Amino acid sequence: NPAKNIFWQPDMNKAGNRQAASSYFYNFSKGKYIWCSTAKNFVYRFDKKDSSFLSLAPSYPAGASTTSLNTVETGGYLYDIHPEGIYVFDLEGKFIRTVAHPGGDITIGSFIASENAIYLPTYSSGLLKYNITSQKITVLFSSFTILNKNYLYSIAKDDNDNYYIGATSFFLANSRTGEFTDFYFGVAKSEFGF
Repeated sequence: NPAKNIFWQPDMNKAGNRQAASSYFYNFSKGKYIWCSTAKNFVYRFDKKDSSFLSLAPSYPAGASTTSLNTVETGGYLYDIHPEGIYVFDLEGKFIRTVAHPGGDITIGSFIASENAIYLPTYSSGLLKYNITSQKITVLFSSFTILNKNYLYSIAKDDNDNYYIGATSFFLANSRTGEFTDFYFGVAKSEFGF
C-alpha cells in the first residue's frame, strides 16, 4: 500500500499460503485469478478476494515434472506449460488433460490471443505452436534446421507475421514471405555462442 508505505503479506496462518511462501516463483499470469508458476511446486492459484493460495500439485497426473514454466488462462481454462508439455485445468484446479511433447525440452510459452495459440520455444525441437482450438502441436519453420540446433528461449510475433526468436543466436522469420535471418555476430559460430 503506497499510501501507508507498507507491503502486503498474505495470512500466513493459512497452510496453502505458508507452502506458497516457500516456493521459487518463475512467472505470473493474470486472468480471473493470478497464477504463480514455480520451479519445484507446480503452480498456485492466488485468489485476490481472500488472499489465499491454492496449490494445484495434488491434481497433476503421475510423472508430471514439478517445473511450471508459464501459465495461460483463456477460454475458462488454465494451460500450464512444462518442459514435457501442457497440462490443462479448469479454473477451479480440476485436471482436464495433458498435451504431451515427447521431446521434453520446452523452455517457455507465449500466448498469441489473435491466433488462440501458445508458441513453445524448445532446446532442440525448434519452434512449436499449440493451437488451442484444434488441440494440436505443430512444428513451425521446420525447413530452417538451425532452429533445432539452438536453444530457443523466447518468441514474439508482430502484426506483419514476423517472428522474433531469442536463442543462442537471434532469429527473425516471416511465415508469409518465408524469409529467415540469423543475426549471429561472431567469428566462430557454435550452438553456445552469441
